[in-house]
Amino acid sequence: MSLQTDHKLAMLVAAGLSLACGSPSVVAPPPMPDDAGVPDAGVPDASVVANAGPLTATFFQHVDGGAVPVDSLVYSLPFFLRVTGAPPGATVAVTSRVQRLESQAVFRASVDGVVDTSTDAPLWGAYSGPDPDGLVWTLAPSSFDFGTTFDLGAEVDVMDGGQTFARLARPGMGTGTRQERVTIGTLPGVFYRWQGGERRPAVLVLGGSECRLASTSFVAAYLTTAGYHALAVDYCRNGVISQVPLEGLVAAIDWLASQPDVDTTRLAVVGGSRGGELALELASRDARLKAVVGVVPSLYRWGDTGAGTDSAWTFAGVELPTIPNAPTMTQPIEENLGGGLVGYRLTPIFDADLASATPAQRAAATIELERARAHVLLVGAADDGVWPSCRYVADAWNRLTSAQHQASHPADRQLCLPAAGHAVGAPGWSTREGYSAFNPALGGNLIFGGTAEGRGRANRAYDTAWRAFLAAAFAAP
Repeated sequence: MSLQTDHKLAMLVAAGLSLACGSPSVVAPPPMPDDAGVPDAGVPDASVVANAGPLTATFFQHVDGGAVPVDSLVYSLPFFLRVTGAPPGATVAVTSRVQRLESQAVFRASVDGVVDTSTDAPLWGAYSGPDPDGLVWTLAPSSFDFGTTFDLGAEVDVMDGGQTFARLARPGMGTGTRQERVTIGTLPGVFYRWQGGERRPAVLVLGGSECRLASTSFVAAYLTTAGYHALAVDYCRNGVISQVPLEGLVAAIDWLASQPDVDTTRLAVVGGSRGGELALELASRDARLKAVVGVVPSLYRWGDTGAGTDSAWTFAGVELPTIPNAPTMTQPIEENLGGGLVGYRLTPIFDADLASATPAQRAAATIELERARAHVLLVGAADDGVWPSCRYVADAWNRLTSAQHQASHPADRQLCLPAAGHAVGAPGWSTREGYSAFNPALGGNLIFGGTAEGRGRANRAYDTAWRAFLAAAFAAP
């Protein structure tokens, strides 16, 4: 299939910051190996066997360097499962269930009868290597019905040692906040306000070219899990990013700063994809921002997501310069996804446009991120199928380094997430799907990229990074 190359078709379909969902190419786990091929746990001391105790399974959360048992934990927060009282060296099968999804991994109990998913690698199962999230991102469709909530169940079956069960309630993100519909100028939004009146940091959340509040609100709710107020806004015009006045986003920051329970010295902006581009632009202009997080962002301004002939952003009524369309017709990379499905990687379009721009055009369309008063976190994906986000992150980081930005902003950090695709977001769900998604504008599937394992681990790595980054940035003088 040959696509008619409107070079800004890529703008139209570029995905925003969202929950990553995984790859359709994931297959069933390999057959269980023979016991002869399983590592020997060793011969336990007789006193350990005698004092093994009853079989238990408990969910834990790491807190201040220790482990605290939990039976309820807000969705997306990290946890692990610990089994105790198993016969030393016994084979322990752990089956996880959420709604109509299921996964399994098999472990070998230690000499003291313990299995700990935060440190133990499974002998067999849907993932390999130690991974506390492994029993979640590997979830696959099952006939078992565990209900409609996000609650996670873990069934433990010990060979010659009985069974036990643990359940972790996972309340939705945004728990503890009040959701308020707001309109700021012409921008509709949703504000997640923590109850109690305490002055807290606040984050402005910018989605990608999908612009829907349903998507952006999800990210805002996700950010509240760190205890921040969060404001999601829809900055598009009838679903299209075209000549968006930056003044409208500045007004959103004004609105945040006017709230009595917002700490005006600790304001941040978080954006993904085109929203990441916008977040970097705002940070370069608004000195009130203490932190900016760009997720699969671009350091370069691109055109509108409609006809592709206008600028995406304006300031003081003037269109901001963009990377122009390449003079030659470049096609996306076509992939056979199986089952009669075709997918397209749009990265070559962006590569061609940037390569064909003159030095003057590129300079004019480059965001002057080094001017930011904010601490900067840049997160790219190594297998981004939409645009080369790791390359853009590297370009942005080099610009910050050249300006010695890090010397006065010690929280600055860059990440290129291995085996991750364009959809990077909240952990806590299966990543079997998410390699691609159908897009009517393409007449096929837009490829986000990454592997199920890469996306699953990238989501947790991103989660860990932004929490540590914002804490450090907000604590900095």
